[in-house]
This record gives sequence, C-alpha cells and structure tokens, in this order.
Amino acid sequence: MEALLAVDQDDLSVVRPGQTVDIQAEQYPGRVFRGKIRQIAALDMDIAHANETVRSGGELETQTDTLGRDRLTSTRYEASVDFDVPENSLCFECRATAKIHTGYRSIGSRLVTALYRVFNFQL
Repeated sequence: MEALLAVDQDDLSVVRPGQTVDIQAEQYPGRVFRGKIRQIAALDMDIAHANETVRSGGELETQTDTLGRDRLTSTRYEASVDFDVPENSLCFECRATAKIHTGYRSIGSRLVTALYRVFNFQL
C-alpha cells in the first residue's frame, strides 16, 4: 500500500528516503501503520488533493485560483511511503496523519531550524 505525504519545504533538510513513518488513518482510530519513505518528489506540489485542504477538514492551507483549483499557500513536496496493511484495513483516498522518525537532532539544531522558520531565512 502507498501513502502520499505533503512534506513542508522547511522539513526537507531532515526528511530522507528510508526513514520510518507511523501513519494513523482517521478511519482506524488507535491503529498505527508503519512504513518507510520510498521517495521524495523533486518538484514541489502545486495543487492540493481535495481531501487534504482545510476546507474539507484537512490541514493544508490553500487559495482557490481562477480555474477553481486549490493551490497550496506554502511550498510542500510529496513523499511516497510504502507500508503493509491487513487486507481488511484498506482505505482509498482516506485522510491520515503521519509521524516521520528523523532520528536524533540536538537542541541547537532544532533551535536553528525554528529561527529559520520564524524569520523565513533561506537554508
């Protein structure tokens, strides 16, 4: 099974293929599915999937363009995650949250990242 994650550009410095991801689908509360990032797109996402937008109950901020498409207001990249699920647990186009296990980062590294985000510096 595959999950597609929208990874904020500010997190790309710590997110890599091969990292473990815990996925919790809304349809299966309390269940955690574990997978690994297979790849991260080279190009940023331009248009959000309909079920990911704030308007539809998701978390991605968008603005509607003149053609009626939901365009992201921040730069995000799509990450593909492969994971195994029991056959009776399949859900298509379902909304979920994901936690990417990026490994140890010092407090100093986390502070620098936070400062870059606050002041919108380019890394």
